[in-house]
Amino acid sequence: MAQPAFLWPDVDASLSRDSTWSTITELETDPDQLPAPGGWVEEERGAPGDVIPATAAFTVSPSPATVSEVVTVDAGTSVQGTYPIKTFSWDFGDSGPAITGQTMTHSYAIAGDYTITLTITDAAGGTAQTTRQLTVA
Repeated sequence: MAQPAFLWPDVDASLSRDSTWSTITELETDPDQLPAPGGWVEEERGAPGDVIPATAAFTVSPSPATVSEVVTVDAGTSVQGTYPIKTFSWDFGDSGPAITGQTMTHSYAIAGDYTITLTITDAAGGTAQTTRQLTVA
């Protein structure tokens, strides 16, 4: 039976190093191109038990926009941390009330430059926030 490409007979297959968790971010499948033992490309994800925060991110379309045009914001590019994301809260920067939802629409009545703010909250109550500028003509 063929051995998976990421295992070497003399390499620890746990992919942990110095009590930290790691994930493989690059893997060659050609046996002649495999790294030497200890040569994996790794991404540090923290020590066991560490809480990894979520990362807020979103897209805006269209950008720029015009007065009364429907603008769509989508937080689908946000990244879950240790705990699942529970809420997506939006402030469109035009003194309207904050609204919640992963993908939302909004239109602006007055031309100007607006700051759109996304705040995500995870199941443990942790929050992350990001902003984007939108010009409305």
